[in-house]
Amino acid sequence: MIDPLLTKAIALGFAVLFIGAAWHKLSGVDRFEAILSEYRLLPTFMNRTLAMLIPVIELLLGVGWISGLQPRTTAMVSAALLATYALALGINLVRGRIFIDCG
Repeated sequence: MIDPLLTKAIALGFAVLFIGAAWHKLSGVDRFEAILSEYRLLPTFMNRTLAMLIPVIELLLGVGWISGLQPRTTAMVSAALLATYALALGINLVRGRIFIDCG
C-alpha cells in the first residue's frame, strides 16, 4: 500500500501544475490562442474556443487533485490531457517544427 502522505504530495504537485498552467493561459488568452494556431493541428475557428476551454479543464483538474473527489477520473483525465499535449508536440517535431512555444 502506498503511504497516504506520498499520495497527498503527488496530488498537491499535480494540483499546482494544473492550476499554475491554467492561470498562465487565462492571464494571456490571446497569446495562448496564437500559440495554439502555431501548432496547425485544428481548423482556425476552433482556436479561440480551445484557448478558453483548455485552461478551464486544467483548473478543474487542479481542483479535483486538491479535493480528492473522483480521484480515478481526475487521474485518467489528467493523463489523457498530458498525452494529448505530448501528441501535439510529437506531431510538430515529426513535421520538423521545433521552435513552437508549448504554451
